[in-house]
Amino acid sequence: MRLLSATILLSMAAVVLLGSHLTPTALAQTAGSALNNWPNQNDVETVGKYSEREDGLRTVTVKYNGNQGLLKCTPQLSRHNGEVKALETLGRRFEPLGDVFVPRVLHTFSTGDGYYCMVLEATDGITLRKYILSLKNEKSEALLARLAMPIVDGVKHMHQEGITHGNINPDNIFVKSRDGSLDFKVTFTGFEPIDRNTPPKRGMYGYIPPEEYAALRVHPYERDAWMLGATLYFATNGMPPYGYTYSKNHPVLLPVPTKDLQNAMNEAAVHGRNSYSPIQTKNQALLDVIKEFLAGKTEDRLKVLEYSDLRKIRIMLGGAPTKRPFLENMRDKLKTKMPPKDTPN
Repeated sequence: MRLLSATILLSMAAVVLLGSHLTPTALAQTAGSALNNWPNQNDVETVGKYSEREDGLRTVTVKYNGNQGLLKCTPQLSRHNGEVKALETLGRRFEPLGDVFVPRVLHTFSTGDGYYCMVLEATDGITLRKYILSLKNEKSEALLARLAMPIVDGVKHMHQEGITHGNINPDNIFVKSRDGSLDFKVTFTGFEPIDRNTPPKRGMYGYIPPEEYAALRVHPYERDAWMLGATLYFATNGMPPYGYTYSKNHPVLLPVPTKDLQNAMNEAAVHGRNSYSPIQTKNQALLDVIKEFLAGKTEDRLKVLEYSDLRKIRIMLGGAPTKRPFLENMRDKLKTKMPPKDTPN
């Protein structure tokens, strides 16, 4: 990965403010007396102010039985039930891995005014965005390769369970290094229910796949693959593949004109012609995987389920060729970490 200059680091920090897909109304914190005592649960103490989106989703930091957590409430029962089930399923699935996690659901309840709520445990670590900003230049290439593996593995396990994340981006992945080593634990947050009937272009600006700009239908699994590729691209380049440009006069990233973004995404989705800046990594194996996840046409895009153990080993080795017996031994070791596959009834 290229050395990150002070200008680029400032730009990466600024993109946090620019990157949301939500309108100012959706981002505004809900103040006023209406939510001061909401949701009226004796064991849930709110900390700070609520954030409420246009779709009705409410979140706030809370203390639950004395421990810090996140309260997440929605007026959509199907969304609530789907997310609770997904988190519980993935919690069991990820447990044998030891390096991929989702927040535990500590408590669920409904309110008298039609909201369905869950209390999630506090997330360990810092966001991937903040972690990339903190990397030491001399170690960034090796660290990035090791970090990419559990991130891709996590999404692969989701898809094996028939679960899509729906909103993969650097702010919905939390990272914690184990005692400063090359071993990481990653936690996926911010799940969004997505299916083929979901309106397009939901998610964080810069991480939405091109087919949704080209008025093609939503493809949930291919959408996850694109968002995963865009997130890894951010880790190497300090910005998502589309949607931003460096200002010539100020050290910030600026959104590109809407028409220019639309044209670029149409070219990618319809004709398969990508125009993002080159991926900045010397790890050829990682570069190839990111490029395949970012294929403009959904039919050309690498399916996360097709991400193999051999690709993982090559990323870990920096893309250097190696002897076949060594690769087979490494693959056998990786398989011992895989949870057993369900046997069909």
